[in-house]
Amino acid sequence: MSAVFPLPAEAARPLAAAAGPLRREGHLVYPAAAIHLTLLNLDPWPHGADLAARVERALRGEGPVQVLLSGLAASRTGVYARAFSPDGSLRAARRALRAGLGRRLPGERGHEPALAHLPVGFVNVARFSTPPGKEVAAALRAARGLKLGPLTLHALELLSMDRVRSLEHTLVLARVAL
Repeated sequence: MSAVFPLPAEAARPLAAAAGPLRREGHLVYPAAAIHLTLLNLDPWPHGADLAARVERALRGEGPVQVLLSGLAASRTGVYARAFSPDGSLRAARRALRAGLGRRLPGERGHEPALAHLPVGFVNVARFSTPPGKEVAAALRAARGLKLGPLTLHALELLSMDRVRSLEHTLVLARVAL
Protein backbone atom coordinates (compact mmCIF):
# COMPACT_ATOMS: atom_id res chain seq x y z
CA MET A 1 0.00 0.00 0.00
CA SER A 2 1.31 3.42 -0.94
CA ALA A 3 0.20 7.02 -1.16
CA VAL A 4 1.47 8.33 -4.50
CA PHE A 5 1.21 11.32 -6.78
CA PRO A 6 0.72 10.21 -10.38
CA LEU A 7 2.89 12.39 -12.59
CA PRO A 8 1.30 14.40 -15.38
CA ALA A 9 1.91 12.95 -18.85
CA GLU A 10 4.14 15.88 -19.84
CA ALA A 11 6.61 14.77 -17.16
CA ALA A 12 6.08 11.01 -17.22
CA ARG A 13 6.62 10.59 -20.97
CA PRO A 14 10.11 12.15 -21.06
CA LEU A 15 11.15 10.13 -18.00
CA ALA A 16 9.99 6.87 -19.59
CA ALA A 17 11.75 7.82 -22.84
CA ALA A 18 15.01 8.64 -21.02
CA ALA A 19 14.95 5.21 -19.34
CA GLY A 20 13.87 3.43 -22.53
CA PRO A 21 17.38 2.28 -23.56
CA LEU A 22 17.53 0.16 -20.38
CA ARG A 23 15.05 -2.27 -21.96
CA ARG A 24 17.86 -3.52 -24.21
CA GLU A 25 19.56 -4.96 -21.11
CA GLY A 26 16.28 -6.53 -20.01
CA HIS A 27 15.54 -4.12 -17.15
CA LEU A 28 11.97 -3.21 -16.30
CA VAL A 29 11.20 0.32 -17.48
CA TYR A 30 8.01 1.76 -16.05
CA PRO A 31 5.40 2.76 -18.63
CA ALA A 32 4.63 6.48 -18.50
CA ALA A 33 1.17 5.75 -17.02
CA ALA A 34 2.77 4.04 -14.00
CA ILE A 35 5.40 6.68 -13.17
CA HIS A 36 4.65 8.35 -9.85
CA LEU A 37 6.16 10.15 -6.87
CA THR A 38 5.64 8.18 -3.68
CA LEU A 39 4.58 10.37 -0.79
CA LEU A 40 4.65 7.54 1.77
CA ASN A 41 4.59 3.74 1.81
CA LEU A 42 1.58 2.88 3.97
CA ASP A 43 2.54 -0.71 4.83
CA PRO A 44 3.69 0.11 8.39
CA TRP A 45 0.22 1.43 9.37
CA PRO A 46 -3.11 -0.37 9.84
CA HIS A 47 -5.11 -0.31 6.60
CA GLY A 48 -8.75 -0.68 7.75
CA ALA A 49 -11.79 0.55 5.86
CA ASP A 50 -11.20 4.08 7.17
CA LEU A 51 -7.73 4.47 5.61
CA ALA A 52 -8.83 6.91 2.90
CA ALA A 53 -10.69 9.04 5.46
CA ARG A 54 -7.62 9.06 7.75
CA VAL A 55 -5.37 10.12 4.86
CA GLU A 56 -7.79 12.84 3.81
CA ARG A 57 -8.05 14.12 7.41
CA ALA A 58 -4.26 14.09 7.81
CA LEU A 59 -3.76 16.14 4.65
CA ARG A 60 -6.61 18.57 5.19
CA GLY A 61 -5.18 22.06 4.97
CA GLU A 62 -2.13 20.92 2.98
CA GLY A 63 -2.02 22.52 -0.43
CA PRO A 64 -0.80 20.97 -3.66
CA VAL A 65 2.76 19.66 -3.74
CA GLN A 66 5.20 21.44 -6.02
CA VAL A 67 8.26 19.66 -7.37
CA LEU A 68 11.03 20.02 -9.90
CA LEU A 69 12.38 16.80 -11.41
CA SER A 70 16.08 16.67 -12.09
CA GLY A 71 18.12 14.13 -14.06
CA LEU A 72 18.34 10.39 -13.62
CA ALA A 73 20.43 8.60 -11.01
CA ALA A 74 20.89 4.96 -10.01
CA SER A 75 20.40 3.12 -6.74
CA ARG A 76 21.25 -0.51 -6.12
CA THR A 77 17.76 -1.52 -7.29
CA GLY A 78 17.04 0.79 -10.22
CA VAL A 79 16.98 4.20 -11.83
CA TYR A 80 15.11 7.21 -10.50
CA ALA A 81 14.62 10.94 -11.01
CA ARG A 82 15.05 13.25 -8.05
CA ALA A 83 12.06 15.41 -7.11
CA PHE A 84 12.99 18.62 -5.34
CA SER A 85 10.34 20.71 -3.61
CA PRO A 86 11.69 24.26 -3.29
CA ASP A 87 8.66 25.44 -1.30
CA GLY A 88 8.88 22.53 1.17
CA SER A 89 5.40 21.25 0.28
CA LEU A 90 6.58 17.67 -0.30
CA ARG A 91 8.17 17.39 3.13
CA ALA A 92 5.19 19.12 4.77
CA ALA A 93 2.72 16.68 3.16
CA ARG A 94 4.84 13.68 4.21
CA ARG A 95 5.07 14.86 7.79
CA ALA A 96 1.34 15.63 7.95
CA LEU A 97 0.44 12.22 6.59
CA ARG A 98 2.83 10.36 8.85
CA ALA A 99 1.57 12.25 11.92
CA GLY A 100 -2.07 11.79 10.91
CA LEU A 101 -1.75 8.03 10.49
CA GLY A 102 -0.79 7.60 14.13
CA ARG A 103 0.95 4.56 15.55
CA ARG A 104 2.52 2.07 13.22
CA LEU A 105 1.85 -1.64 13.45
CA PRO A 106 3.92 -3.41 16.13
CA GLY A 107 7.29 -4.53 14.83
CA GLU A 108 7.16 -2.33 11.71
CA ARG A 109 10.26 -0.21 11.47
CA GLY A 110 11.06 0.38 7.81
CA HIS A 111 12.52 3.60 6.44
CA GLU A 112 9.35 5.69 6.62
CA PRO A 113 10.28 7.80 9.66
CA ALA A 114 13.47 8.96 7.92
CA LEU A 115 11.65 9.45 4.60
CA ALA A 116 9.22 11.87 6.24
CA HIS A 117 12.11 14.27 6.87
CA LEU A 118 13.81 14.18 3.47
CA PRO A 119 13.61 17.36 1.40
CA VAL A 120 13.73 15.31 -1.82
CA GLY A 121 11.50 12.66 -3.38
CA PHE A 122 12.32 9.83 -5.72
CA VAL A 123 10.47 8.91 -8.91
CA ASN A 124 11.37 5.36 -9.96
CA VAL A 125 11.58 4.92 -13.72
CA ALA A 126 13.30 1.52 -14.00
CA ARG A 127 14.08 -1.56 -11.88
CA PHE A 128 17.17 -3.66 -12.47
CA SER A 129 16.59 -7.27 -13.46
CA THR A 130 20.33 -8.02 -13.68
CA PRO A 131 23.42 -6.11 -12.57
CA PRO A 132 23.52 -2.83 -14.49
CA GLY A 133 25.80 -2.57 -17.51
CA LYS A 134 26.81 -0.04 -20.17
CA GLU A 135 23.26 0.90 -21.12
CA VAL A 136 22.56 2.17 -17.60
CA ALA A 137 25.66 4.36 -17.51
CA ALA A 138 24.87 5.73 -20.99
CA ALA A 139 21.23 6.48 -20.07
CA LEU A 140 22.31 8.28 -16.88
CA ARG A 141 24.85 10.40 -18.79
CA ALA A 142 22.30 11.27 -21.47
CA ALA A 143 19.67 12.29 -18.91
CA ARG A 144 21.96 14.17 -16.53
CA GLY A 145 20.60 17.54 -17.68
CA LEU A 146 16.94 16.48 -17.81
CA LYS A 147 14.85 19.03 -15.93
CA LEU A 148 11.07 18.89 -15.68
CA GLY A 149 8.81 21.29 -13.91
CA PRO A 150 7.81 22.99 -11.90
CA LEU A 151 5.01 20.48 -11.49
CA THR A 152 2.04 21.06 -9.25
CA LEU A 153 0.59 17.80 -7.95
CA HIS A 154 -3.02 18.19 -6.86
CA ALA A 155 -4.17 14.57 -6.44
CA LEU A 156 -2.88 11.77 -4.27
CA GLU A 157 -3.81 8.15 -4.95
CA LEU A 158 -3.91 5.35 -2.41
CA LEU A 159 -2.74 2.24 -4.21
CA SER A 160 -2.51 -1.43 -3.55
CA MET A 161 0.30 -2.50 -5.88
CA ASP A 162 3.26 -4.76 -6.44
CA ARG A 163 6.85 -3.52 -6.21
CA VAL A 164 6.96 -2.40 -9.85
CA ARG A 165 3.44 -1.01 -10.09
CA SER A 166 2.49 -3.36 -12.88
CA LEU A 167 -0.85 -2.30 -14.29
CA GLU A 168 -2.41 -5.74 -13.77
CA HIS A 169 -1.50 -5.72 -10.04
CA THR A 170 -2.38 -2.10 -9.25
CA LEU A 171 -5.65 -1.12 -7.66
CA VAL A 172 -6.54 2.52 -6.98
CA LEU A 173 -8.33 2.43 -3.61
CA ALA A 174 -9.00 6.16 -3.29
CA ARG A 175 -8.09 9.58 -4.60
CA VAL A 176 -7.47 12.50 -2.27
CA ALA A 177 -7.40 16.07 -3.56
CA LEU A 178 -4.95 18.55 -2.05
